[in-house]
Amino acid sequence: THTKFLKSLLPDIHHLEAYKYVAFYNFVQIAVSAKEGLLGQADEKYYELSFDPFLKVLDMYHPDCIIIWGKPVFHKLQYYLEKSGYIADGTRTDESFTIQYDGKNYPLMRIMHPSCGGYKISLWTDKIKDFLQSF
Repeated sequence: THTKFLKSLLPDIHHLEAYKYVAFYNFVQIAVSAKEGLLGQADEKYYELSFDPFLKVLDMYHPDCIIIWGKPVFHKLQYYLEKSGYIADGTRTDESFTIQYDGKNYPLMRIMHPSCGGYKISLWTDKIKDFLQSF
C-alpha cells in the first residue's frame, strides 16, 4: 500500500528513497477489522479521540501538505476541522480543502485508498501532481 502511494507521489524516485520526504500517520489509532463496521471504519468515538493527536502532529512536523487516504477519514477529519473553525473560507472542493492552524495554511487532498482494487497509480500521479502545484 505504501509503495503504491509513493509511486503515485514521487514516480521518479525509488520508494526506499521516497521515505526521506514523506511521513505517514494513521488518523485513527486503533486497528479496525471489516467485521467492526462498514468497510472496516472505526466508530465515531475513535474519530473524535483522534482529532487532538492529529493537531499535535501538525504542531510537531508542520507538513507542507496532507494527503488523506479514503473518503471516510477525509469526511470525518473535515467535519472536526470545520467544527473547530480551521477550514479556510472558499477552499473546499469534493477532494480538497485548506486549513488554517496556528498561523500556517495546510492544503489537504483526498485520494482513493491505495489498498482499494480500483487504485490506479497513473491516475493518482497526475491528480497529486496537480494538487502539489496548486500551492
